[in-house]
Amino acid sequence: MKARVASRIQNLALLTVIFLFSSLFGQDATNVCLLAGSTPEANANTLRAIAFGLDRFVAVGDGGMVVLSTNAVNWLRQPAPTTSSLYGVIYGADRFVAVGDAGIVLWSTNGLAWNAVSAGPTNNFRRVAFGNGKFVALTDNLGLLCSSDSTLWQPSTNGVPNGRSFFGLYFGGGSFVACGNDGAIITSSDGLNWTNTSVSTWSTFFCGAYGNGVFVTAGRGEFGADQVASSTNGVFWTTQRLNNFYALCYGGGFFVGVFDGGPVQYSSDGKTWTNGSGAPGLGVAYGFGYYAAVGSSGAIFTATNPSTWTQRNPAVCPIQVLAEGNGVSVGITINCAMIYSSEDGIHYLQRRACGGFLTSLEFANGIFVAAGNIGVLISADGTNWASFSPPCGSTVLGLSPIWGLGYEQGVWVAVCQNIISSVDATNWTIRAENAGYLRGLIYGNHRWVAFGWDGLIWSSPDGTNWLNCSYNSPADWGPGVFQDGLFSLYGPVGYLLPASAVVSRDGVQWFDPAKSGPLLALDRGPTEDLLTLSLAGEWGRTYGFQISTNLSFWSDAGTVTNSNGVTSQTFTNTGTGNALFFRALAK
Repeated sequence: MKARVASRIQNLALLTVIFLFSSLFGQDATNVCLLAGSTPEANANTLRAIAFGLDRFVAVGDGGMVVLSTNAVNWLRQPAPTTSSLYGVIYGADRFVAVGDAGIVLWSTNGLAWNAVSAGPTNNFRRVAFGNGKFVALTDNLGLLCSSDSTLWQPSTNGVPNGRSFFGLYFGGGSFVACGNDGAIITSSDGLNWTNTSVSTWSTFFCGAYGNGVFVTAGRGEFGADQVASSTNGVFWTTQRLNNFYALCYGGGFFVGVFDGGPVQYSSDGKTWTNGSGAPGLGVAYGFGYYAAVGSSGAIFTATNPSTWTQRNPAVCPIQVLAEGNGVSVGITINCAMIYSSEDGIHYLQRRACGGFLTSLEFANGIFVAAGNIGVLISADGTNWASFSPPCGSTVLGLSPIWGLGYEQGVWVAVCQNIISSVDATNWTIRAENAGYLRGLIYGNHRWVAFGWDGLIWSSPDGTNWLNCSYNSPADWGPGVFQDGLFSLYGPVGYLLPASAVVSRDGVQWFDPAKSGPLLALDRGPTEDLLTLSLAGEWGRTYGFQISTNLSFWSDAGTVTNSNGVTSQTFTNTGTGNALFFRALAK
């Protein structure tokens, strides 16, 4: 398994939901998308909030993402002085203010150049609103903070009822409105002193908006309860059972609400709602005649009429695994088993429709090979794919899935209910029948290692002859790696039991370093003048390294804390021809 694959899923938990659709091979694909991060517009980060002001939209999201548009059509990412995720943005007091994790507050007078201040690392902000000359922000630990300039913040707790969780915050009609679980609603005119105006419902409110003399607070229904409340004064509310909402705005004569996975909903009075077409469901705003909605994978949709929405930014491919060869880049999704290909590594065409799931993708010996619960798919050009059904056995859901795939030394190897091999990925032979619940496959030091549930381990020097060398453990192994001369398998044991790990030099003899360590393995370093010494031992234990040339006299060579089960350290290769011996002693 060469390093041609940019990202690979070596182990995948059993999928509980499998969507079965018809497969399309060699189709004339018209679904063009961009590889995440390949261009400034190919934003795969989730956008969580959007605001309008100063004749422009500003959207913010994960990883410090800031995106701006002055026409609602073209959207460009802007540099921001943070990598913290941003959850709220608002325009007020002649500035945009964005808030997010670890107390980060960004402010900008134009949405282009941003300044950062901290409101305290324990304040993970989730919403922000502006009104009556004050900014008010909501944190994930149910706190409310108030500021007149967005740089200095003070707690806002007077009148906030105990035992209530708040998730939404907005301003309108002269009042701030915070809302949350079990119908919680509180209002404030100054952002410091709050009045409880909660309603009787089990639903959780996430958002709200004010327009045409009406407050509308909305969220997700619980146990069939009402999840939309409306009021003309913010004090007395009328509730009704409608669809779910996560973000809400008012403009152009309509309330417009979005919810991830659902249609846009709009209403002129906050009581009678109509479904529009689909749009992202995490943030929505209105400005200069446009509604704009943002959400997962950086999606941005706009509309001049809330019934019909248009995607404005390039679609980002949902690719999770990549491989390259024959001048082509191929990507796959795991759930849904979609396949994409590209000649420039940026613009991808969808080559297979949704159906089943894939676990592996490799390029070797001149072909791409993908595998999963739909068998084996093969292509030389990434466009035209042929399907083969290897001898994997069957389950109540159909063909037993392939959970691991690789190519080395002229042989393809795959693990499913059986261990199978092939020289051409087309004709497969069973090498170990009913081998158990295998869930992964790795290669190193001229040896294959397959692993799975309940301590299951198989090993082979050639992919043809296999030895069961399972370790007596209830652990479900995965993931597994070969690094610095050591095979390492990791896995959870079960509910309330600690994670477990076993290591091996040869892929045959295995031991638990937490019980029997330490074990040392020596390998070449990153350059010719370095050696890499890997230690497998008790997790969290400190070990001292010692070096000797004669096994009689030992000199100290530093210490290491084994924080991850296996830890590596480099040493200088003197190249004198003298033997060097290493040992590790527990401190």
